[in-house]
Amino acid sequence: MTYDAVVIGVGLAGLTAALRLAEEGLRVAVVAKGVGGTHLAPATIDVLGYEDGPVESPARALPEFAARHPEHPYGRVSTDVIHASLEWFRGRLDGLAYQGGLDENLLLPTAIGVAKPTALVPQTMAAGDLRAGGRFVFVGLRGLKDFYPAYLAGNLARAPLPGGASVSARAVELTPRLEGERDV
Repeated sequence: MTYDAVVIGVGLAGLTAALRLAEEGLRVAVVAKGVGGTHLAPATIDVLGYEDGPVESPARALPEFAARHPEHPYGRVSTDVIHASLEWFRGRLDGLAYQGGLDENLLLPTAIGVAKPTALVPQTMAAGDLRAGGRFVFVGLRGLKDFYPAYLAGNLARAPLPGGASVSARAVELTPRLEGERDV
């Protein structure tokens, strides 16, 4: 079998690239080892999250960034192309509404309690925007590998947020009934 393109990786970027190529009529093979990064990373789309600190508005920051870094990918495409790409992505996700865009980054907590700027997020994650501060509870399952809600909550409660917003964060750990299962 022959292909016009081979995409290596089944993370969000690889799957998006494969879909875009297939929509253009190319025969695409997707090759991966394992399940890809989609189970470890959030399904967010980040566009210029940091430059000398968090970026509030990618749309305002991109032209100046591109002028200073012409060899960077953002220096090679216009803000209009990036905007159109986000809209293309949003249009392909029937039933999975995304919020945000280039006008302003949302500020979401990571799994270790760092506030991370991101441009486009699943609607189900948008309520986690930290810019206005607020009260948050992080729920974990006892025995779940590599997720520590108390660590997340503690770091987030100490994180400096823009505009002096404050966050109150706490953790709750539940013990699921596993019926003999040991690996969560």
